[in-house]
Amino acid sequence: MDVKETENVPIVIVGNKCDKKEKEVSYADGVALAAKLSNNSHIGFVETSAKTAFNVDLAFYTLIRSIRGNGVYMKKQKKEKKEKTKCLIL
Repeated sequence: MDVKETENVPIVIVGNKCDKKEKEVSYADGVALAAKLSNNSHIGFVETSAKTAFNVDLAFYTLIRSIRGNGVYMKKQKKEKKEKTKCLIL
């Protein structure tokens, strides 16, 4: 991944459908993958269930915390000030 003006891209791996008994990827495997992929940066792993809304908010909170922790912020673009014009009635 290439993000302009930063080398540390915040990443959170989200394992969905954790409400099912038969999982494709176990929690331990997800944590191991996140640890394997993280090179000098923290990659989070969260199990969620969209069906029951379990940990869905936690996935977003984890990403936001990661963004704030890395100091990666969206810069607000400054609006150009228009030169004020005056109305002249003759």
